Amino acid sequence: MNFKEPNYPIRAKKLEAIRRRLTPNHEKTLKIEQEYMRVIAGYRGETSLKYHLSFLSEKQYHILHGMRLPSAQNEYFFQIDMMILSKYFFLLIEVKNLSGSITYDPTFQQIIQLNNGKEKIYQDPILQVERQKSQFLLWLTKHKITALPPIHTLVILSNSQAHIKATSSHKDTAKIIRPEKLPIKISEYENMYRRQVITDRELNKLNRLIHKNHTP
Repeated sequence: MNFKEPNYPIRAKKLEAIRRRLTPNHEKTLKIEQEYMRVIAGYRGETSLKYHLSFLSEKQYHILHGMRLPSAQNEYFFQIDMMILSKYFFLLIEVKNLSGSITYDPTFQQIIQLNNGKEKIYQDPILQVERQKSQFLLWLTKHKITALPPIHTLVILSNSQAHIKATSSHKDTAKIIRPEKLPIKISEYENMYRRQVITDRELNKLNRLIHKNHTP
């Protein structure tokens, strides 16, 4: 398994520097602290998945964390929390490390977090990772990579203490999983896709190209 460890976020380092300069009663202290905690939570969520990926074949998979790539038009950047690449299928994963009670609402395309009596709304992570998939496909086309394995998407809620529920039995809820189910999902894809679509050489070339274009 070609495993790229998650890098400590540059954004976290910048926020740490800002935190050191701000006084406790500064008007921006609370906002900076909240953003810092969000960034660190995301980083911890990604690093917590290493154990659940340890079963994967070293020769078959490339696992990349936090790849930040320029859009096909070079107008902005998009970031994918985790990419699992093989000769048979690609898997793009959005990782959320949320605590408390987490409710997925597919009707209004949102996640509702209730933690310590406070409610917070997040955008639909399934739409988020599907958008990243579209951006990745455009990026691949720009680099003239058209022979591709099937691409799947998942959302992992990495906090094992979180209470997860959904407002309805919408089919998209199957894309939201806990870390423990990741090996099972990958095994399902392995059984589903047995035809090799790209060669080892092509997969290694793509891995190098992604790293070359990665912009922290």
